[in-house]
Amino acid sequence: FDKLLFSIHGGDEETYRKLQGGDINRIFNTIDKINKKRIEKGSIYPRLGVNFALNKVNAKSIFNLIDKANEIGIDYIHVQHYYDARNAMEPEYKIKDVSYHYDPEEGNNMLDDIYAYTKEKKVELFPKEPLYLEKDLMTQSGVGEKCIEPWRSFKIKGCVEEENTAYIGICN
Repeated sequence: FDKLLFSIHGGDEETYRKLQGGDINRIFNTIDKINKKRIEKGSIYPRLGVNFALNKVNAKSIFNLIDKANEIGIDYIHVQHYYDARNAMEPEYKIKDVSYHYDPEEGNNMLDDIYAYTKEKKVELFPKEPLYLEKDLMTQSGVGEKCIEPWRSFKIKGCVEEENTAYIGICN
């Protein structure tokens, strides 16, 4: 493989368990083992990336993930904004209490902090420049009927509504 992308949406044990379940240290150990194998083989492949869906619940935990990146061989962290309304977080959290799409100024400030910290720690982020949220985007008509960001990739994702199914999408 050229790349392996791990979805890690909590940068510490507590946040990871809350949002994804399981043991984050198992994931970190797996990444570390793959990194050691590629070093042993003198290869830069596979590139090891982390997909991190930034939200108000996990935002502060990303700094732990950034600290861990160089230690275990994570090549880059892909930061995107969390929006998906279909999740198992309710009733504890409502989407407006989780997504920065409803509080873009706070989200954009958090992105600035994250990008500054990764620069200091020499950790690569993707995209190279922060994807700032637009003010009042969620109050515009048509939201939910069209993509609010340009298509940059597609994702295969487990479907919450139907057990043992997945969908391929270009947008949340």
